[in-house]
Parts: sequence; structure tokens; C-alpha cells
Amino acid sequence: MSCLASAAVAAAADRFPHRFIPRVDIADENGRVRRSAGFGTGPLDSIWGRREMRLFFFGSLMDPDLFALVVGRPMSELEVAPGRLHGYRRHKVADEIYPILVPQPGGVVEGLLVDGLTDTEIDRLQFFEGGEYALRPLPVTDDEGRPVEVHAYVSTGILKDAGEPWHLEAWAATEKHRALAQGEELMALYGKITLAEMDACWDEIKERAERRLRELEGRSARAG
Repeated sequence: MSCLASAAVAAAADRFPHRFIPRVDIADENGRVRRSAGFGTGPLDSIWGRREMRLFFFGSLMDPDLFALVVGRPMSELEVAPGRLHGYRRHKVADEIYPILVPQPGGVVEGLLVDGLTDTEIDRLQFFEGGEYALRPLPVTDDEGRPVEVHAYVSTGILKDAGEPWHLEAWAATEKHRALAQGEELMALYGKITLAEMDACWDEIKERAERRLRELEGRSARAG
């Protein structure tokens, strides 16, 4: 039985009664990951003191199409502004199409500040990011150079740095179609399988997306 089929059987049997309770991974300034019990029950209120959050996006989620697919509403409905992360550079992840942040003294990463995300939207983002990323406070400034309170999804150390710079424009030209296909397969599972199951099934999810792309390419070739 495939990984995703096994997860579907578990879901049908309701083996995980808390499957639908939102949960987010949070890392402190030292990179230690804490896990909340779930949104809507208070744990995050004690950490941030508010229910809506401001996040800094530095990678593929700066793309409005992928952002809307993952979050569930257009980026245009949120408060969005340019931001700059200091002390880091942005690198490709080995064998993947998305980036990680790598510490670098004097480095600067341009990104987007997004304000007003809800509990459910944060949970959708965590599902998309998987166990390989956790929210962590970072030294970000706005476009006028003022420090802002912000968190970003930072690698928990599982991912391998490919040692190459990652650029949004290059990603959009060569990998966006693949990222959207993967995102559609992944987010269709939101609320149906656990985050741990999703991580375990990631290779299968990617293969399903690749099959879809090949089928689309085949139909296009036949139509042409």
C-alpha cells in the first residue's frame, strides 16, 4: 500500500482524533523548536499576545499564485510591504525547488512582510512548509529601515544547502509550474492527513505532481 493510501485508511478509521486541530512549529532565537498544542485554544496568544501575525516571506511564497493556493485567499487581501532580512543569504535546497536561509554576516535578503494572517492561514502555511521549517523571530526592517516584529519559516536543520543562490525570477521561469502542481497535490491533503504523514509522503506527493505535469504536456503535444 502506498504512503498516501495508508494515510487515507488511517483518516477513514479516525485513528487520529486530533487530526484537524491546527498546530504550528515555533523556534526560539536559539533554534529550539517548540510545538503548540493548536490554534484556537490559547497557546499562541501567550507567545505573541495576538491572534493575527506578521510574517516575512523570502522564497516561493512571494509568488502571488502559490501564496493564494497555500493560504486560501489572495495576497492582495492582506497588508503586504517590502522587507529586508539582515545577516542572511538565500540558497537553494539540495534536490528541491525552494530556498533556505543561510547565516552570512552583512548579508541581506529582500522579501515581503505580510500582516493579518489568521490562525487557520498560519496552520495551512505550516502544513505546506512541513516539519523541515519552523517559525522563528528574525531581524527584519521595513522599506524605511525601521525594525519590525516578524517571524519567518526557517530550516530546522533537516534540509541540505545546495550552496547556490536562489532567485525568485529564475524560479518563476523554470520551476513555478512544478511548484504549483506540487502545491495543489499537497494542499488537497490539508485536514485529511497529519503533518508527520505529509512529511513521510512528500516524495510520493512530488511524484503525483510530476505525473500530472507529464499528462498535461502529453495532451498539449497531441493537441498541437
